[in-house]
Amino acid sequence: METELKMHTPEYFNTEVKKLTQHMSLLESIITYCDSNNLEYETVKSLISVDLKRKLRKEAEDLNFIPTTSKLPL
Repeated sequence: METELKMHTPEYFNTEVKKLTQHMSLLESIITYCDSNNLEYETVKSLISVDLKRKLRKEAEDLNFIPTTSKLPL
């Protein structure tokens, strides 16, 4: 029996998560990706791009999971 080793590069991870966000929230997309690829949630921290981190922070603030950050008036 052959086992396939999947390399989870940040580019691949972010692309796959973005595909999933068409059908669910970003947080759900990351969790779904981890579950379907047998990845620990803590290990994907280094794979998430800066752009996705910003979007994830915004989503978490909107859901009141974390306190909102103060924003400068424009």
